[in-house]
Amino acid sequence: MPFKLSFFQVIDKKDFLFFICVSLLYALTSFIGVMYHEPWRDEAQVWLIVRDSGIRDIFSQLSVQGNLGVWYILLLPFAKLGLPYFTELIVHWLVSVSAVSLFLFKAPLNRLIKVLFVFSYYMLFEYGVIARDYMLTILFLFLIATYYSSRFSNPKRFALLVFLLFNTHVLGIGVGLALLIIYFAEVKNKMQNKNRISLAIMSAGLIVAFITLFPSSHLAVDASVRGSYMPLINREAAWTLLTAIQNAFIPTTYNFVEIKMPLFFSLGFLMCFIALLKKPRIFVLLFISLSWLFYVFITKQYYTRYSGFILVFVLFSLWIKHYYQDSERLSGSKLIGYLKLELMEKVFETFLVLSLVINSIYGVGCIRTEVLFSSSGAEELSCFIKNNKLEEKEIACNQCWSSALAAYLPNAKLWCLNSNRYETFFILDSVYLNSLNLSHEEVMKRIKNKYRQETLLLASEPMKTSDNDELELLFRNEKFNWRDNGEQYFLYRVKIKEAN
Repeated sequence: MPFKLSFFQVIDKKDFLFFICVSLLYALTSFIGVMYHEPWRDEAQVWLIVRDSGIRDIFSQLSVQGNLGVWYILLLPFAKLGLPYFTELIVHWLVSVSAVSLFLFKAPLNRLIKVLFVFSYYMLFEYGVIARDYMLTILFLFLIATYYSSRFSNPKRFALLVFLLFNTHVLGIGVGLALLIIYFAEVKNKMQNKNRISLAIMSAGLIVAFITLFPSSHLAVDASVRGSYMPLINREAAWTLLTAIQNAFIPTTYNFVEIKMPLFFSLGFLMCFIALLKKPRIFVLLFISLSWLFYVFITKQYYTRYSGFILVFVLFSLWIKHYYQDSERLSGSKLIGYLKLELMEKVFETFLVLSLVINSIYGVGCIRTEVLFSSSGAEELSCFIKNNKLEEKEIACNQCWSSALAAYLPNAKLWCLNSNRYETFFILDSVYLNSLNLSHEEVMKRIKNKYRQETLLLASEPMKTSDNDELELLFRNEKFNWRDNGEQYFLYRVKIKEAN
């Protein structure tokens, strides 16, 4: 028997109970992953920036980090109140559960596709456990889809959500721009004051995003825009796109010997595009969203985790296409009849289900691996420092991404040898980047110039030692690091010898 709750759509009671159970299962599974997850340096970096910086400094750091502001603003009150580092993971977990629950209850998609998607590698682990701003982008995207039918009756709410979407992650700028363009096309012939205000709000969101990414004057290097800027059309660019599409459906390494798998998944992806031809605005939405995504992939460094947004944008397009009628002009064309779009839709749906089955197995497997193995050595090192009462000792750090450690030790005093300054998070300016690869001799020279008595040295690679050396190894990570992310740590005691 169908019934209606205040926020949820009219839904069958059995479906309602089913989605409640799926939501709870997702919440439990992802929480297990969160409990065993040792946060990495990029997760710690955000927390430390909002914890240890003033408001102005926080926003000046956004461009050099290549990030936008909403995730930082969300964490700001928790960090400033002195809450523990684990709070970041809990806040992110709540965002993840909210996004998944919204998708399960509101998306008018096949039940099997919805369940497989929420337990996919990206939604369950990469975006669900690791505390980055990706899931916040997805939450705003799903909120936009939920309220899409009321974009004309309540345009300010729609505009505010698009404004926030623009400022969650750089990968969301393209879909935000597509929504802005489509909304303008829909209201331009019946423009009212409320529509003008909404367009102004959305445009402001886009402007704020680009201002945020513009490099701050005191930072010599802008990590958000630096890159190789290879030509858009060449063999490497084409290979990046093919690999990104494959990884969206079945995430694997991007070092392939053969091209068969990327081509196969790209063909399935093409079917989705063709199937949307009868709804031109949805076709344009997906085209603009993915064009921006692919531009970022080609001109910046590509990571497998970015590919998940291809899958998210596809499902977002399939969600809101239900608010549009088929184009009568296109529906009657010979081309549409020749392409057999109904068959394409069924083939793509089958392709999507089979891909998500494998994707979900991989996602659950990553949670299991997270439980069994360590993903960062920072927590183990922090326990060693606390157990040996070394928290009051000053630590010199050499290219060890010490932010992962600093998040666990709020009172730690860390001197960065690469930048010659005290800092808990690393600032990617020219001072730091020009001194990334310090030799053993240069490290020891900088320590002796700074300290006149015994101190501690933290490194991410083993230092040269000998029987009569000034270095004594106190700690190294013994737990297996299941991801090659460079977060293995070596802690030394440095014995400063007086000059003769």
